[in-house]
Parts: sequence; structure tokens; C-alpha cells
Amino acid sequence: MNRKYYIYIIILSLFIKLVYVLLFYIFSQLGWCSVSVDYTNFLDVFFKNDAGWYEKIALYGYPNITEVWELGGYHDGSLVQSSWAFFPLLPKITAGYCSLFNMAFKPMSFILICIFSTLCFLQIFNYAKTKITTNNAFLFTLLFMLFPLHLHYNVYYTEALFLFLIISSILAIDKNKILLLAVLSSLIILTRPNGVIIIVFLFLYTINKYFITIKNNKLVLLKRLMIYIVPLIVFVGYLVYQYQYTGNYFAFATAQKGWEKERIFPLLALFRKGDLMNQFNSIYITIFIAFVILTFKKYSWTTHFLIWTTILIPLSAGSVTSITRYVSILIPVYLVMYSYIQTKNKMVVYSLAFCFAILHIYFLFQWINSQPITY
Repeated sequence: MNRKYYIYIIILSLFIKLVYVLLFYIFSQLGWCSVSVDYTNFLDVFFKNDAGWYEKIALYGYPNITEVWELGGYHDGSLVQSSWAFFPLLPKITAGYCSLFNMAFKPMSFILICIFSTLCFLQIFNYAKTKITTNNAFLFTLLFMLFPLHLHYNVYYTEALFLFLIISSILAIDKNKILLLAVLSSLIILTRPNGVIIIVFLFLYTINKYFITIKNNKLVLLKRLMIYIVPLIVFVGYLVYQYQYTGNYFAFATAQKGWEKERIFPLLALFRKGDLMNQFNSIYITIFIAFVILTFKKYSWTTHFLIWTTILIPLSAGSVTSITRYVSILIPVYLVMYSYIQTKNKMVVYSLAFCFAILHIYFLFQWINSQPITY
């Protein structure tokens, strides 16, 4: 039974990438984008916006920094941005495989996109199966894949790799695979800046998972928790690495100034700017927050920690840019949303999936023209 669903998910994941390429070509032929698409550049549809920074890191590494302003922020009236705002795992994996197989960057990156996004979708299905029936888990995964704001899971961004590692870590805790957890949590640290928050969540999740069953054996619980020393060591190592090249242990945080981020009260970030992208993101996250509040009792205290840190930390940086991507990792919230629409009549879910697919195409069009409604 499960094998059938796994095959469906793999086929759909790869089919979505094919559709991206076909639509990229069609839009080009219709004159709906400024790029002329042929066999030499058809993969460019997967490399927009932040993907350029990952490509730069993969090909050239991180730059040496001699002045603090080079990390990011305004200098002499110009906005300076640097690669140090981005974490190294995805670009370094890409660079390693490019060297190993003697392949160009974009073809190898496309292969990795297909692998990581497919693994991510499969793990979403596996996690959902632990909460709902197998059939509903598949339908939930289908909706997640087609949801238009999840376009970034199919391009050269870290979303797919990051969520794959998070869900794999949760499942590793549930199955008491401690050594695997050590590896996965260490990789999480090197994937995105908020990896540290995820490690804290996993630590709390482990306590919540095992405290009741082994509270009388504190030594066993301590041994399980000590595994988190491994990602801590990895994180400290990365801080030292940054210091060697920039003179700043927290270069990744300082570099955020290049994206005009500043510390403010989180809710003041909403509707702060009048452009369409910021207004849309503000409306979306406001509705998202309202839903979480209305369904407050449906989440464990550890899940609440993950939800609110994922929402409030980016907002406290003074921007709603990319907030739709940040909250996309909150699978427990999406599962609660799904619980309100799941029905014995599958046509309801399939109709919603069709609507998502149409909107997905529109969001892809905006992405291709470098004018994404949500960045």
C-alpha cells in the first residue's frame, strides 16, 4: 500500500520540475518573459533570486572580509550584500558533487534539487502517516506539493533540504535513532541561520518525548540529551570558521543588514511597506497567526515553541520578506488546517489541489520574471 504512494510522490515531484521547464519555454515563446529559452539555459527557471548567492558560494567560496561594512548594510549611500548571510551546506554539497562527477554547476544542482525535494516530500508523507491515515497523509502531501507558496521547494533554495533534515530528525527521535539524530542535527546547523532554533526545538522535543517514560532513570535521559553536544560543537566550529575569514564570529547575523533588517517589535513589521509583496506577506502571516491562536490547544508546548520562534524571530528583524517560506516548515499547523478539509469525498481535496496547481502556475510566472509576490 505504502509503495504505491511513494511512487506517486516521486513521479509527481519530478513531473513538477518538468512542468516548470515546459512553462518556462512556453512563456518565452509567448513573449511573457524577457529570456529566450533554448537547450542552453532551460534550467535557469530553477535559479532565481537567492539561488544566485548559493551558486556564488559553490563556485567561488566565501570572500575574505577586511572591513565590517563589507559584510552587509549601507556604506557610502549604497546597500552592500555578501554571501556570508547564507549558510554553507547546500552550496558546498553541490560544489563537492560537481568536482566528484566533473559536472557543471547547474546540471548537478538540478539533480540535487530533484533528490532533495523528492526526499522532503516523502518525509512529509512519512511524518503525516504518524498523525493521520495513510490515504489522508498522501492527500496532505499532495496539497503541500502543489500549494503555490511552496514553489521554493522545487528550486535551488535550501527549503527542501532543511525540511527534510528537520522531519528526519523528529522521526529519528521517535524511533530512538540517536546516532542518526547526531548527524542530522549537525547538518541542520549548517543549512540555515535558524538551524540553531531548530536544534533547541529538537532538544525540547526529546525531553517531552522521553521524560515521562524514563523520568526515573535520569542517566538514560541525560545520555539522550548529550547527543546535542555534537551539533553544538559543529556550530561553534562554524563560528570560528567565520571569524577566520571575517574577524566576526557572527558574520552571518551581521550580513543580514544587507537585506535592510533591523531589530524592532515583531508586529511592527506587518504592513510596514506599501508594495504588493510586503502587503501580501503581511496579510498571509496575519491570517496564519490568527489560525494558530484559534487552534492553540491542538499543539504541544514544544510545537508552540517552534511555531512562535519561526514567526516572531524573522518579524523582529523588521521585515515580512520570505515569511511565507519560513513558516512552510510548520507541518503541524498545516496538518491541523488539513483536518478541517479532509472528508470522505476525495473530490473536495482534489478540487482544492487543482486550484493550488493553477495558482502555482501564476506564482511560477512571477518567479520567472523576477517579480515574485512572495520572495
